[in-house]
Amino acid sequence: MARLPSDSPPRAPSRTSRHVRVALWRARHVVAALALAVAATMALATLRPPDPPSVDVLVAAHDIAAAQEIVPADVRVVALPADAVPPDALDAADDVVGRQLAHALPAGYPLGPGMVLGPGLADGAPRGTTVVPVRFADPLLTSVLEPGATVDLVAAGDQEAGAHVLATDAVVLARVDGEAGGGIGGLTSSAPDAPLLLVAVRPDVATLVVEASARGTLTVVLVPSP
Repeated sequence: MARLPSDSPPRAPSRTSRHVRVALWRARHVVAALALAVAATMALATLRPPDPPSVDVLVAAHDIAAAQEIVPADVRVVALPADAVPPDALDAADDVVGRQLAHALPAGYPLGPGMVLGPGLADGAPRGTTVVPVRFADPLLTSVLEPGATVDLVAAGDQEAGAHVLATDAVVLARVDGEAGGGIGGLTSSAPDAPLLLVAVRPDVATLVVEASARGTLTVVLVPSP
């Protein structure tokens, strides 16, 4: 009987495996490009600096007018880069809700303690009035007014319209000294050459007074004591 050889001859590769090898060979450039893209992405992820730390900050949810009483819908808490946030920025709505805004703020602007009227200030205002911050067309007028003075607030007009009284019997509550850097409740004047007065007026004319102050047309008439 003839002896069978001990080693079997190698089997020929199947048709499927040949097709796979051919396909990989044809697609070798695409595979290499994908490998390079993955490697580059991983390298960038490794080299990219970490995101800067952020802090929660209370900002205006929309444009807020000066002298407006702040309600919860006026503010929101957002995360901002820590290096872009003022050191005294507030982070809780309870710090400002129910208080009046001293200056108009645009949407997204961080709120600080100096942007709202200090607690207890409105308690000294006559009943039925609201507190508004004003600047006069002539800054020197502020220096002659002391807290407790009663004044009429007048908007200076043009030759056709003339001047007209906006508020009568307004009461001066406080003067903010911008040069001293102080003020009521931490409120400071952003323009030392235009001092700020906090005045109690009737609610129905508060907006008119603030608008005249913003336009630089507001002046004052002293009311003699009875």
